[in-house]
Amino acid sequence: MSEVLVLGAGGHAKVVISTLHAAGHTVVAVYDDDEARWGGEVLGVPVRGPLAAAGAAGVASGVIAIGCNATRKKIAGRVNLRWLTVVHPTAWIAPDAQLRAGTVVFAGAIIQPGGVIGQHVIINTAATIDHDCVIADWAHLAPGVHLAGGVRVGEGAYLGIGCMAIPARKIGAWTTVGAGAVVVRDLGDDVVAYGTPARAKRPAGSRPAETPRCAVIRADEEAAWLAVLAQMVQHDFYHLPQYHALAEDQGESEGRLLVFREKDCVIALPLLLRPLHAIPGLESAGAGRYDATSVYGYGGPLASHAELPAETVANFQRALQETLRAMGVVSVFSRLHPLFKQQRLLADLGACTELGRTVSIDLTVPLAAQRAAYRRNHRRDLKSLARAGVTCFRDEKLEHLDAFVSIYHEAMNRLDASEGYYFSREYFHGLFAGLGGAMQLFVCMLDGRPICGGAIAAVGDIAQAHLAGCRDEQVRLGPLKLLYDAAAVWARERGCRVLHIGGGVGSREDTLFNFKIGFSERTHRFTTWRWIVAPAVYRELCDARRRLDDRNGLEAVSADFFPAYRCPAAPRPAVPGAVAQP
Repeated sequence: MSEVLVLGAGGHAKVVISTLHAAGHTVVAVYDDDEARWGGEVLGVPVRGPLAAAGAAGVASGVIAIGCNATRKKIAGRVNLRWLTVVHPTAWIAPDAQLRAGTVVFAGAIIQPGGVIGQHVIINTAATIDHDCVIADWAHLAPGVHLAGGVRVGEGAYLGIGCMAIPARKIGAWTTVGAGAVVVRDLGDDVVAYGTPARAKRPAGSRPAETPRCAVIRADEEAAWLAVLAQMVQHDFYHLPQYHALAEDQGESEGRLLVFREKDCVIALPLLLRPLHAIPGLESAGAGRYDATSVYGYGGPLASHAELPAETVANFQRALQETLRAMGVVSVFSRLHPLFKQQRLLADLGACTELGRTVSIDLTVPLAAQRAAYRRNHRRDLKSLARAGVTCFRDEKLEHLDAFVSIYHEAMNRLDASEGYYFSREYFHGLFAGLGGAMQLFVCMLDGRPICGGAIAAVGDIAQAHLAGCRDEQVRLGPLKLLYDAAAVWARERGCRVLHIGGGVGSREDTLFNFKIGFSERTHRFTTWRWIVAPAVYRELCDARRRLDDRNGLEAVSADFFPAYRCPAAPRPAVPGAVAQP
């Protein structure tokens, strides 16, 4: 026999587990979405966590132990397990009877020759099914139900305790037959019938509503991804599949575009999925689970219309939650785009936090007006750069790409930037190769030598100053001012309406931010989005990481790091007066 997982921790689970034990199976664990049941037991079997986690438990087979037909159907589509068919050893099944995956037959039940039983059907205690009956998927025959020969039971139907049907009757899909009723004539779909003889009294209302889901597109499905972006009101190069594919190449992440459609409305959210089992301390708890983040830069959701109906937004949020849970995603962190209105789409999912400001240059005004808005010292330095012989050009052949990589790293060292701001030579080469004409290299030259460089992107009417820097020895000369001015001229020639030059290091209003605001006083709020999709699993992961840190004498370096289970750790400070044990 095999190891089995049970989904559902209610009273029905007790009967399923006892049937599994009687049939010789080993029940490893129970999963249920009710957090109050986690950590408890059902007939001695531990309840470990939510249903979505069952697919990552390392056990291939499962049984859904929930009596509600609509709920079983919903769960079967969400959890990735091989569904086991279980028969109690005291039940009698004719040799030619057919039972499909996920069906459970309880003690004392009888299925006569010619019987055909669909998937995930419950044949409860002492129910009898005579010859040539057909029971469709998701149906439930309660204890003591008796069907004469040739009865047809539709999908999702529920037959109450002790009810009966005479030969060759039809009971419709998602119909409920009351306890003790006798079916002597056919019953249609979606009704409640009771009495002797059974009569349809009212609509059943038991048919499961279709839970909305998001379609999921991989970064290597470039054409499909781009087709979705083409429907959006606006998007940036940060949303491109090529940019997400580049992020995949840099580490353990998988680019995905989650797409929700309702009538003519479309909402799309690009994310990077990261496996959790690779995090020290989470090898077991993180197995089969992921968290999601945005690419370096500005991500967040996109919409096909500037204004969407509130109902559509609410349906998107439900679909997103359902999809991420089915994918095993525990938490989401995303940097939102300062130029886009995205927070309404996320209003009921986690929290959005403003961290600082970014700066953009308005390219819709005449060039002279744009430059007149530069701070006085910027205008003065542009003239000084021209007198000094500094020039700026677009390096279409990428002849100075390696020099730019060196210049950029030199600038990050000077700014004492965190590790996340450093990119390898391979990254820069992949950036320009993967994005083609959307990404351009601008270089400032002095005496035939590159002293400043910047990666400038343009998609649609938005240009972005992605990465830039200058050499230490030319900082006081200010060549980056010439580079941004040249990039603005190029971007307006391409039809862009804005050049977004970003903010300070780590969103701080530091010297870098002060430098950028010298080009324009037009600022935008930079916001991040944090969402714990599976709170109980999140706590489990945090606890596992904390136990590892405790064993190694470490502690998290920040109480605000998100997700907390990824927070870097440092040696715990010594307690004053403490004496080391021998």
